[in-house]
Amino acid sequence: MKVKLIQCTGFEPAMLGSMLSYGKTSLDDLELFADTKTVRPEILERFAPLSKTLVSSGAGHDKFLEQIQYWIAVRAPLRFHKQLDTYRHTSKSSESTMHLAWKGGVDESDFETFEYIYPETLKRLNDDIKRYCEEKDTLKKKELFDIITMNLPDGYLQTRMLNTNAKSLRNMYFQRRDHKLGEWHDFCDAIKTFPYADLITLEK
Repeated sequence: MKVKLIQCTGFEPAMLGSMLSYGKTSLDDLELFADTKTVRPEILERFAPLSKTLVSSGAGHDKFLEQIQYWIAVRAPLRFHKQLDTYRHTSKSSESTMHLAWKGGVDESDFETFEYIYPETLKRLNDDIKRYCEEKDTLKKKELFDIITMNLPDGYLQTRMLNTNAKSLRNMYFQRRDHKLGEWHDFCDAIKTFPYADLITLEK
């Protein structure tokens, strides 16, 4: 499994927005940031301790986390992506298992733990992929397509670009850090290296 942070943005406007509720910033500060992308140092100093209080309070006080956005490249088995799909406030773009990814056949590089894949499964898949690529009859080709896509193992690797926010990452971290699926441990370890990880992983 590979997890690579592509970009993180939104902390400053999220911070300025949350400080409005406390009378610690104003429209002037919002306009300043819009024009110069700078934040007055005193606002940053006030927000540092307040941010941890808001996060630990939860119950909507931590909503500024929803405005901190992350783009993350994740190459992981299908079984991990299926569980990741249960989380709200995420958007994914991915390699297509339907059209391109397996057309050249599947081998060791296509699986996280290749030794767990039955040799007969791999042989049958590759035999069917070869037949699919050579088949001219439209109906037979569709039948082979269905067979292949229905039999790709959950260990098959797929790369996705995940767009999510700090609050959703916080939910994942606390709900999955001790999960029996090993990929979640790797993902949670990666979260701890992201910008503002101290807020995401702050104990409840």
